[in-house]
Amino acid sequence: MSIPSIFAIIHAAGYLADSIFIGLKFIVPVVFLLIIFKVKSGKANFVSLVLAANILLLAAGILFLVTIIANTWLAWNSGNEFERDFIISIATGPNWYQIMIPVFVYGILPQAMWFAKLRRTIFSSLITASSFFG
Repeated sequence: MSIPSIFAIIHAAGYLADSIFIGLKFIVPVVFLLIIFKVKSGKANFVSLVLAANILLLAAGILFLVTIIANTWLAWNSGNEFERDFIISIATGPNWYQIMIPVFVYGILPQAMWFAKLRRTIFSSLITASSFFG
C-alpha cells in the first residue's frame, strides 16, 4: 500500500474547505430568514446556529489559507525553476487580482470571526457568505 503524496493531502484539504464554503453559502441565508420571520422552533436555538455557522466559516477560512500557503511553499521549495517562476508570475503578473480576490474572500475575510462580537451576529456571517456568490 502506498502512502499518498503531500500534494494529495493538501488538495483534499482544499476540497474540504470548498465544500464547507458551499454548504454555508446555502445555510446562512436560511438561518437569516428564520430569524427575520421569527420562526418558532422548540429545538432550534438561533444564537447557537449563528455561532456554529460562524465558527465553521472561521475553520474553513483557516483551512483554505493553510492549503494556499502549503501549495506556495511546496512549489517554491521544490527545486523546479518552472514552479518557482509560476508562483512569481501568479503573484506579480498582470492577473494577480484573480488570485488575490479568492485569497481575500475565502481566507482573510472569514478571519474576522476571531472577534466575539462579530462571531455572534448573523450579519457578519451574511456578509462573509454573500461574498462567496459569483
